[in-house]
Amino acid sequence: MSVQNFIPTLWSTLLNAELRKRLVYASCCNTNYQGEITKQGDTVVINDIGDITISNYVKNTTELSYERLEDASQNLLIEQARSFSFAVDDVDTVQSSAELLKPAIDRAVYNLADDIDQYVSGMYSDAGIITNLGTDITPIEINSSNVNTYFVKIARMLDDNKVPREGRFIVIPPWMLEDLILADIVKSTDNVSTLENGFITRYAGFDVKLSNNVPNTASAKYKIIAGSTVAATFAQQLKKVEAIRL
Repeated sequence: MSVQNFIPTLWSTLLNAELRKRLVYASCCNTNYQGEITKQGDTVVINDIGDITISNYVKNTTELSYERLEDASQNLLIEQARSFSFAVDDVDTVQSSAELLKPAIDRAVYNLADDIDQYVSGMYSDAGIITNLGTDITPIEINSSNVNTYFVKIARMLDDNKVPREGRFIVIPPWMLEDLILADIVKSTDNVSTLENGFITRYAGFDVKLSNNVPNTASAKYKIIAGSTVAATFAQQLKKVEAIRL
Protein backbone atom coordinates (compact mmCIF):
# COMPACT_ATOMS: atom_id res chain seq x y z
CA MET A 1 0.00 0.00 0.00
CA SER A 2 1.38 3.40 -0.94
CA VAL A 3 1.21 6.14 1.70
CA GLN A 4 3.50 8.75 0.19
CA ASN A 5 0.63 10.84 -1.18
CA PHE A 6 -1.61 10.59 1.88
CA ILE A 7 -2.79 14.07 2.93
CA PRO A 8 -3.84 14.09 6.61
CA THR A 9 -5.30 17.63 6.44
CA LEU A 10 -7.75 16.51 3.75
CA TRP A 11 -9.13 13.75 5.94
CA SER A 12 -9.11 15.93 9.07
CA THR A 13 -11.02 18.73 7.36
CA LEU A 14 -13.66 16.36 6.00
CA LEU A 15 -14.05 14.58 9.32
CA ASN A 16 -14.38 17.78 11.38
CA ALA A 17 -16.84 19.38 8.96
CA GLU A 18 -19.09 16.32 8.83
CA LEU A 19 -18.85 15.72 12.58
CA ARG A 20 -20.17 19.20 13.36
CA LYS A 21 -23.23 18.49 11.23
CA ARG A 22 -24.01 15.15 12.88
CA LEU A 23 -23.82 16.12 16.56
CA VAL A 24 -27.19 16.67 18.25
CA TYR A 25 -26.63 16.73 22.02
CA ALA A 26 -23.16 18.24 21.69
CA SER A 27 -24.66 21.02 19.54
CA CYS A 28 -26.79 21.92 22.58
CA CYS A 29 -23.59 22.92 24.40
CA ASN A 30 -21.49 26.01 23.79
CA THR A 31 -17.89 25.71 22.60
CA ASN A 32 -16.69 28.99 24.14
CA TYR A 33 -13.78 27.38 25.96
CA GLN A 34 -12.58 24.80 23.45
CA GLY A 35 -9.15 26.38 23.07
CA GLU A 36 -6.22 24.19 22.17
CA ILE A 37 -6.49 20.55 23.19
CA THR A 38 -3.25 18.67 22.72
CA LYS A 39 -3.98 15.36 24.43
CA GLN A 40 -6.32 13.43 26.67
CA GLY A 41 -5.95 14.69 30.23
CA ASP A 42 -5.62 18.35 29.26
CA THR A 43 -7.58 20.89 31.30
CA VAL A 44 -9.49 23.80 29.82
CA VAL A 45 -9.79 26.66 32.33
CA ILE A 46 -13.15 28.45 32.35
CA ASN A 47 -12.42 31.85 33.86
CA ASP A 48 -15.16 33.59 35.86
CA ILE A 49 -15.62 35.79 38.90
CA GLY A 50 -18.01 35.57 41.83
CA ASP A 51 -21.24 37.56 42.21
CA ILE A 52 -21.25 41.33 42.79
CA THR A 53 -23.68 42.93 45.25
CA ILE A 54 -25.93 45.82 44.18
CA SER A 55 -26.49 48.37 47.00
CA ASN A 56 -28.64 51.45 47.59
CA TYR A 57 -26.94 54.78 46.92
CA VAL A 58 -27.76 58.26 48.22
CA LYS A 59 -25.95 61.18 46.63
CA ASN A 60 -23.41 62.87 48.91
CA THR A 61 -24.27 60.44 51.73
CA THR A 62 -23.47 56.83 50.87
CA GLU A 63 -19.93 55.71 51.55
CA LEU A 64 -18.95 53.11 49.00
CA SER A 65 -17.89 49.71 50.28
CA TYR A 66 -15.64 47.90 47.83
CA GLU A 67 -15.98 44.15 47.42
CA ARG A 68 -12.99 41.96 46.76
CA LEU A 69 -13.56 40.04 43.54
CA GLU A 70 -13.62 36.30 44.17
CA ASP A 71 -12.32 33.77 41.67
CA ALA A 72 -15.04 31.42 40.43
CA SER A 73 -13.03 29.67 37.72
CA GLN A 74 -13.85 26.07 36.78
CA ASN A 75 -11.77 23.40 35.10
CA LEU A 76 -13.01 21.28 32.19
CA LEU A 77 -11.00 18.07 32.15
CA ILE A 78 -10.53 16.50 28.73
CA GLU A 79 -10.94 12.92 29.91
CA GLN A 80 -12.54 11.10 26.97
CA ALA A 81 -10.58 9.74 23.99
CA ARG A 82 -11.78 7.78 20.96
CA SER A 83 -10.16 6.28 17.86
CA PHE A 84 -11.10 4.56 14.61
CA SER A 85 -9.10 2.63 12.00
CA PHE A 86 -9.78 0.84 8.75
CA ALA A 87 -7.75 -0.78 5.96
CA VAL A 88 -7.77 -0.06 2.22
CA ASP A 89 -5.85 -1.79 -0.56
CA ASP A 90 -4.47 1.42 -2.04
CA VAL A 91 -4.74 4.70 -0.16
CA ASP A 92 -3.71 6.63 -3.30
CA THR A 93 -6.71 5.29 -5.20
CA VAL A 94 -9.11 6.13 -2.37
CA GLN A 95 -7.72 9.59 -1.81
CA SER A 96 -7.72 10.49 -5.50
CA SER A 97 -11.50 10.26 -5.66
CA ALA A 98 -13.82 12.12 -3.30
CA GLU A 99 -16.58 9.65 -4.17
CA LEU A 100 -14.46 6.77 -2.91
CA LEU A 101 -13.31 8.65 0.17
CA LYS A 102 -16.71 9.93 1.31
CA PRO A 103 -18.31 6.58 2.31
CA ALA A 104 -15.42 5.86 4.70
CA ILE A 105 -15.61 9.37 6.13
CA ASP A 106 -19.41 9.14 6.51
CA ARG A 107 -19.27 5.86 8.39
CA ALA A 108 -16.45 6.97 10.70
CA VAL A 109 -18.19 10.29 11.42
CA TYR A 110 -21.61 8.70 12.01
CA ASN A 111 -20.25 6.26 14.59
CA LEU A 112 -18.05 8.89 16.24
CA ALA A 113 -20.94 11.39 16.50
CA ASP A 114 -23.22 8.67 17.85
CA ASP A 115 -20.65 7.80 20.51
CA ILE A 116 -20.18 11.47 21.49
CA ASP A 117 -23.91 12.16 21.70
CA GLN A 118 -24.57 9.08 23.82
CA TYR A 119 -21.92 10.30 26.25
CA VAL A 120 -23.29 13.87 26.41
CA SER A 121 -26.92 12.72 26.70
CA GLY A 122 -25.93 10.55 29.67
CA MET A 123 -25.29 13.72 31.67
CA TYR A 124 -29.05 14.27 32.07
CA SER A 125 -28.64 13.28 35.73
CA ASP A 126 -26.89 16.62 36.31
CA ALA A 127 -30.01 18.58 35.30
CA GLY A 128 -30.92 21.19 37.89
CA ILE A 129 -34.66 21.51 37.21
CA ILE A 130 -36.45 18.19 37.71
CA THR A 131 -39.31 18.82 40.17
CA ASN A 132 -42.78 17.83 38.88
CA LEU A 133 -41.31 16.57 35.63
CA GLY A 134 -41.68 12.84 36.28
CA THR A 135 -39.36 10.10 37.50
CA ASP A 136 -38.62 6.47 36.60
CA ILE A 137 -41.13 5.46 39.27
CA THR A 138 -43.85 7.94 38.25
CA PRO A 139 -43.19 8.97 34.65
CA ILE A 140 -45.37 11.47 32.79
CA GLU A 141 -47.24 10.09 29.79
CA ILE A 142 -46.82 12.41 26.81
CA ASN A 143 -49.25 12.29 23.91
CA SER A 144 -50.62 14.56 21.19
CA SER A 145 -53.19 15.99 23.62
CA ASN A 146 -50.72 17.26 26.23
CA VAL A 147 -47.38 17.64 24.42
CA ASN A 148 -48.05 21.36 23.89
CA THR A 149 -48.81 21.80 27.60
CA TYR A 150 -45.48 20.32 28.66
CA PHE A 151 -43.46 22.33 26.15
CA VAL A 152 -44.99 25.52 27.56
CA LYS A 153 -44.60 24.29 31.16
CA ILE A 154 -40.91 23.51 30.69
CA ALA A 155 -40.36 26.93 29.09
CA ARG A 156 -42.05 28.59 32.08
CA MET A 157 -39.97 26.58 34.58
CA LEU A 158 -36.81 27.73 32.82
CA ASP A 159 -38.08 31.33 32.99
CA ASP A 160 -38.82 30.93 36.71
CA ASN A 161 -35.22 29.78 37.26
CA LYS A 162 -33.80 32.72 35.26
CA VAL A 163 -32.44 30.48 32.51
CA PRO A 164 -31.59 32.66 29.47
CA ARG A 165 -33.95 32.36 26.54
CA GLU A 166 -31.00 32.62 24.20
CA GLY A 167 -29.92 29.26 22.81
CA ARG A 168 -32.81 27.27 24.28
CA PHE A 169 -33.19 23.70 23.04
CA ILE A 170 -35.18 20.55 23.70
CA VAL A 171 -34.16 17.11 22.38
CA ILE A 172 -36.95 14.62 21.69
CA PRO A 173 -37.14 10.98 20.52
CA PRO A 174 -38.83 10.09 17.19
CA TRP A 175 -42.11 9.01 18.81
CA MET A 176 -42.57 12.49 20.30
CA LEU A 177 -42.19 14.02 16.84
CA GLU A 178 -45.27 12.01 15.89
CA ASP A 179 -47.15 13.65 18.79
CA LEU A 180 -46.06 17.10 17.59
CA ILE A 181 -47.36 16.34 14.11
CA LEU A 182 -50.68 15.00 15.41
CA ALA A 183 -51.01 18.09 17.62
CA ASP A 184 -50.50 20.21 14.48
CA ILE A 185 -47.42 21.83 15.99
CA VAL A 186 -45.15 20.47 13.25
CA LYS A 187 -46.39 20.37 9.68
CA SER A 188 -45.66 17.19 7.75
CA THR A 189 -46.54 15.38 4.55
CA ASP A 190 -45.08 11.89 4.31
CA ASN A 191 -42.19 12.65 6.63
CA VAL A 192 -40.23 15.44 8.26
CA SER A 193 -36.66 16.02 7.12
CA THR A 194 -34.19 16.97 9.85
CA LEU A 195 -31.63 19.65 9.21
CA GLU A 196 -28.09 19.77 10.58
CA ASN A 197 -27.70 18.88 14.28
CA GLY A 198 -31.12 17.17 14.31
CA PHE A 199 -33.06 20.47 14.14
CA ILE A 200 -36.68 20.03 13.04
CA THR A 201 -38.57 23.14 14.15
CA ARG A 202 -38.74 26.01 16.64
CA TYR A 203 -41.56 26.03 19.18
CA ALA A 204 -42.29 27.67 22.57
CA GLY A 205 -38.87 29.35 22.42
CA PHE A 206 -37.00 26.06 21.85
CA ASP A 207 -34.93 24.74 18.99
CA VAL A 208 -36.59 21.33 18.80
CA LYS A 209 -34.07 18.61 17.91
CA LEU A 210 -34.56 14.94 17.10
CA SER A 211 -32.30 12.14 18.34
CA ASN A 212 -32.33 8.38 18.75
CA ASN A 213 -29.96 8.80 21.70
CA VAL A 214 -32.52 10.20 24.14
CA PRO A 215 -31.71 8.26 27.35
CA ASN A 216 -34.44 5.83 28.29
CA THR A 217 -35.27 3.02 30.69
CA ALA A 218 -36.52 -0.15 28.97
CA SER A 219 -37.38 1.90 25.86
CA ALA A 220 -40.32 3.30 27.81
CA LYS A 221 -39.22 6.05 30.19
CA TYR A 222 -37.42 8.76 28.23
CA LYS A 223 -35.35 11.55 29.75
CA ILE A 224 -36.30 14.62 27.69
CA ILE A 225 -33.59 17.24 28.15
CA ALA A 226 -34.28 20.96 27.69
CA GLY A 227 -32.18 23.98 28.57
CA SER A 228 -29.90 26.66 27.19
CA THR A 229 -26.52 26.32 25.51
CA VAL A 230 -25.05 28.53 28.26
CA ALA A 231 -25.54 25.69 30.76
CA ALA A 232 -22.89 23.32 29.39
CA THR A 233 -19.71 23.58 27.40
CA PHE A 234 -18.19 21.02 25.04
CA ALA A 235 -14.64 20.77 23.74
CA GLN A 236 -13.32 18.31 21.19
CA GLN A 237 -10.55 18.04 18.67
CA LEU A 238 -9.49 15.49 16.08
CA LYS A 239 -5.83 15.16 16.95
CA LYS A 240 -4.32 13.02 14.21
CA VAL A 241 -5.23 11.10 11.07
CA GLU A 242 -2.43 9.12 9.50
CA ALA A 243 -1.81 6.28 7.07
CA ILE A 244 0.48 3.39 7.94
CA ARG A 245 1.37 0.05 6.38
CA LEU A 246 -0.48 -2.88 7.87
